[in-house]
Amino acid sequence: VDVPGPTGVMSLFSKPRAPEGPLPAVGTMNYLHRATPAPRAKQKTSTDRLLADVSWRLLWKDTRYEDGTIPEEEQHYVFLQPEVKTDAVKPVVSAATDPLMTAYSGQPAPVAGRWLVEDDLFGAVQLQKGEELSMHKGRKVRWVLAKP
Repeated sequence: VDVPGPTGVMSLFSKPRAPEGPLPAVGTMNYLHRATPAPRAKQKTSTDRLLADVSWRLLWKDTRYEDGTIPEEEQHYVFLQPEVKTDAVKPVVSAATDPLMTAYSGQPAPVAGRWLVEDDLFGAVQLQKGEELSMHKGRKVRWVLAKP
């Protein structure tokens, strides 16, 4: 809710009064989990958009799952799984002890193989040893050699 701040010179010398409701809603409810940081609010003003610290108030505590059972009204819920495409590229699998081979745009590929853009799941090229690793989407990137 939007709580008006103190105004006037007297607000400097007196304790602020508790706001009286109803107050206009400017945000949304959130489901927060124990021991996770609460989000900061984004407040859009007439001139800017800013992040602000907010106070959260518990409206409802979900105790339905504490004994390990699923409530009757949720017994029929079906959780969707991602579709697996048969023509999808095989995932890259490597042992945790395998060192990653990396190189940057503009450098020659130290070995032949399929090179992946480190921060773009769709960026890949097939190169021969010595071919130059290209820029990706107009920027220099770090390339990682895919393990067969």
